[in-house]
Amino acid sequence: MKKSIYLLPLVSLLTACGGEPSNSDIKGVLAETLAQMNHYSTGNPMAGEMLEKIQSNLSVSKAGSCVKDDTEGKRFECPISYEVGEYEINGMKVPAYTGSTTIVLVRTDSGWTAH
Repeated sequence: MKKSIYLLPLVSLLTACGGEPSNSDIKGVLAETLAQMNHYSTGNPMAGEMLEKIQSNLSVSKAGSCVKDDTEGKRFECPISYEVGEYEINGMKVPAYTGSTTIVLVRTDSGWTAH
């Protein structure tokens, strides 16, 4: 019984450090990727506004479990469904759209990024 008590903090630590990306992690990475894919480049002053608009109108859900894509637990493939609600930028309305895809996320020192 004592052994299981001592292992609880270790299990919590391993889960926090080596777990798969959360919906929040995926949403942040997907919003950044969608903004970069848009016709505004990341160097454009509108890019920050575009990212903000997409992120505030984006909903993401996992369409299954993420699969570890390496032996170190830093790369995951996650099947997702997403919806971006209609928004306006620079006087132009962008219609709502939905999709599903598999996104590959890589854990870096500063967080998650798309691969």
